[in-house]
Amino acid sequence: MYIRTVVQREIEKNRITLTINFQNIDKCFYSLDSLNTIHSDAIVKRRSNFCLLVYKLIVIKNLLFNHKTTLMKKLSSIVFATLFAVVGFAKEPVNDTPWKTQFIAKKAFQESSELNHWFVGASVGGQIYFGDHDKQLSVGKRITPQFEVYGGKWINEKFAIRLGLNGLHYKGLTQTKMYTTGEVFHSGQSLEYQKFNFINVHADFMFNWTNDALGYDPNRLYNLIPYVGIGFGAVLSDPGSLKFSPNLGVLQTFRLTDKLDFTLDIRGNLYGDEFDGEVGGRNFEGAVSTSVGVKYTLNR
Repeated sequence: MYIRTVVQREIEKNRITLTINFQNIDKCFYSLDSLNTIHSDAIVKRRSNFCLLVYKLIVIKNLLFNHKTTLMKKLSSIVFATLFAVVGFAKEPVNDTPWKTQFIAKKAFQESSELNHWFVGASVGGQIYFGDHDKQLSVGKRITPQFEVYGGKWINEKFAIRLGLNGLHYKGLTQTKMYTTGEVFHSGQSLEYQKFNFINVHADFMFNWTNDALGYDPNRLYNLIPYVGIGFGAVLSDPGSLKFSPNLGVLQTFRLTDKLDFTLDIRGNLYGDEFDGEVGGRNFEGAVSTSVGVKYTLNR
């Protein structure tokens, strides 16, 4: 914005009328404004706007309110304001700005091959179910093997979606002979050993905490990826059951090669009551699993 002001001053001693044209000062303002376009950094832009405001306030103050200020003092004020602006730019911490880290990470992710964002994986591990009567059976006797296969895609450097299938079987105790193995655990309480096959189909929303904190790096050795998901658990043993099953977990990856990662996945699942065939009056039952496996990144 141009400021055109003509100020007439009478110098008391010499009785000379001095007309000052501030077009040159306006050009300085225009140059300082243009720095906002040259420096796209949000932080630097805020600093330049602030310096520009100080610059204009000093000039206007000297012109309108200080009638006894000499031209030299006025010019000194302008020089001071200009130096303030220059020092402000010089001291701006460019390397420590969060926006720069995020920009570089996003740029690196976008420039990588589209196929690099797709992944598949498989894992095996152990799990334990928490049913109505299972607490009376020791933990060691309730641990069962499980498997999982999955595939997914990174939407950006922080977030991904994954579809997976896991399952095998759960062990516990039953009072109603539902999914019983026929082996008696405690005759006085009518408890028998229980075992039933199941699968769980789920969709997970994943968040790469490491990329969020440190920036995107496809060659990073370790990644910490918490996630939440929804799915359905289905009992395959007769008579069967189908229950809604939300889950919560943490996936950790360890880089082995350019395309292959070793994974450690810890997950908790919730199931509705009666998933194991026992009516306990509770709102839900659950399971916890830990598995290790590999994850393959396509065409990295």
